[in-house]
Amino acid sequence: MSENHRKVECSNHGLRNNAFVCQHLVNSEFPGFWEPFDSDSTKEYDDGELNAWCDKCDKILVEQGEWNDVSEEFAQIQLICEVCFFELKELNRGSSNYY
Repeated sequence: MSENHRKVECSNHGLRNNAFVCQHLVNSEFPGFWEPFDSDSTKEYDDGELNAWCDKCDKILVEQGEWNDVSEEFAQIQLICEVCFFELKELNRGSSNYY
């Protein structure tokens, strides 16, 4: 893991590695948990590697063909800690997908 790994101060879990998810996962608005690869909570990841989005964000992403102004505006990516990331993944277990 890089020495430049950025940390985030989580109100629930303290100082942790960062992760990024769409606003809908944070707000429990839409189901689904899409990520670029099947992450594993027992491993450490480099800065910015952990990211996920919901089913609706994935639909917009597919329609747009890439992350761009439209898909990013819809997703409104949020910074969270890695522990929160894996908690969200567990909550959405059964609807996890990766490319």
